[in-house]
Amino acid sequence: MTWSCPPSGTVTLNTDGSYAADCGAGIGIVARDSLGQVIYGLAQHSTGPTEAEFAKHSALLAGLQLALDHGWPRVLVEKDSTHTVNMLGWSPLSDLSIFGPSLEPIRDILTAHPHIHLWFIPRSVNRIAHMLASWALHYCPRL
Repeated sequence: MTWSCPPSGTVTLNTDGSYAADCGAGIGIVARDSLGQVIYGLAQHSTGPTEAEFAKHSALLAGLQLALDHGWPRVLVEKDSTHTVNMLGWSPLSDLSIFGPSLEPIRDILTAHPHIHLWFIPRSVNRIAHMLASWALHYCPRL
C-alpha cells in the first residue's frame, strides 16, 4: 500500500514520533495538498516525551496545531499507530491509562474541529513522517 493524494481542497497530514532513552524524542510531520505536493515538513528533536507513545502523541498534537494555524479547510490526519487511533475513539471518561492526559488536548481539537478527520494507515503509507521522526531522533545531541 502506498500514499495517495487526498481529494481536492483537502490536506493530508502525516505525523509520527520516535523515542530513545539516551536521546529523547523525535517528531516528524509532513503535510501534502491534493496534488501530492509537500506544503509543510518538520523534523524536530524534543526532550519532553518519556516514551514512544508519548512522542507519537506530541507529533500528532503539533500536527493538529499546525493545521489550525494554517486554517486548512479540510484535513485528513493519517496515523500508523492503531493504539493512538483506537484510544482517541474511546470516551475520555473510560480512558484511565497513563496516556489519557496526553490525549485530552488532541481529543479536544478533533471534537471542536469536525473538518479534521483521523484514521489509521499502515506504516508503509506513513514512511515520510516516520523517517523525519527517526532522523530527528538519531541526529540529536546525546543527553
